[in-house]
Amino acid sequence: MNAIDHFIQAILRPAGCGENSTVAFFKENFKSIFLKKGDFIISAGDMDYKLFFVHSGLIRIYLDTPNGEQFTRTFIKEGQVSAETTYFWQKKPIPVSAQALEDCEILYCDYAQYDALSETNMDFAKLMIAEFKQYKIRHQTRELLLQSLTVEEYYKRIKLDFPDIEKRIKQCHLASYLGVSEVTLSRIKKKLAAS
Repeated sequence: MNAIDHFIQAILRPAGCGENSTVAFFKENFKSIFLKKGDFIISAGDMDYKLFFVHSGLIRIYLDTPNGEQFTRTFIKEGQVSAETTYFWQKKPIPVSAQALEDCEILYCDYAQYDALSETNMDFAKLMIAEFKQYKIRHQTRELLLQSLTVEEYYKRIKLDFPDIEKRIKQCHLASYLGVSEVTLSRIKKKLAAS
């Protein structure tokens, strides 16, 4: 399946967007980009706001902390969309970077254009609502799990939801996502392997 058809099936159809004009907008305005592992779709400090869809590959969104560490906020895998909407609406530089952890094919469009259409077109409004629902579900679930589970339990839960995570994500990135050191994550993995 090509990238635009993947977007239509994975994002537009489930959101209830079926108008030909909506599909035509994305076919006309989405740009395709191929990222090599290590390339960026967003760099901290950017004000080039994008809505992007991962057709293939894996993206890590992270923050560089003042003490030189990196905090992994999330991973965006194939079939998911992302946009740094908070900073778009505040007209502030984006403080995070989005880096390819694998070779990726990404579709993206200008977020301002998409946002403007969501104010006047019902399909775009539905899509934006669906996008926010998915964002809220992902982030509130993560927040709840971080507050209610031990790191070991949370790691096991992540592996259930993302079975090939260890093949696709370096231990340092996974540790920063869990909020622990690589040493702690290594101990957890050894403990789980022994049990």
